[in-house]
Amino acid sequence: MGYKGTAIATALSYTLSLVSITIYVSLSKDIREAWFTPNRNCFNGLWDYLKLGISSTLMVCLEWWCFEALALLSGYISIDSTAAMIIVLNTNYIFFMFSSGLSVATSAHVGRAIGCQDVALAKRYAILSQVISLFQTLVICCVIFFGSELLARFYTNI
Repeated sequence: MGYKGTAIATALSYTLSLVSITIYVSLSKDIREAWFTPNRNCFNGLWDYLKLGISSTLMVCLEWWCFEALALLSGYISIDSTAAMIIVLNTNYIFFMFSSGLSVATSAHVGRAIGCQDVALAKRYAILSQVISLFQTLVICCVIFFGSELLARFYTNI
């Protein structure tokens, strides 16, 4: 089926995911209370959220687009530089997932603590996130610095 099969499989997968999540939410007693029909009150404070969300999204998108542009521009230099750029991009994507996951988890925990009106716990989560982030950065730096030859072996036949 080629590329059409990929599109059909993706659409089918997303549709089945939507149907199964809808059935689960409607049957689960714990989640049913959170399920509601949107009304005008849902949009209170939306502009403040969008100002923060759009700027954050643009910041992350511009960063990724710059990496992609560098990969495309390296193609004008040589095959070797393109290969090296792809290795750098793949390594960056792998290590970025750690910080991205930490960011999402921190946002969820801090938001939940603030929702429970426990500001002290929210501050502890934020500080803990910064400590974990520092440790994570040190580990990633050590892996890149001391394991650069091992990383190169993942992508080459050396």
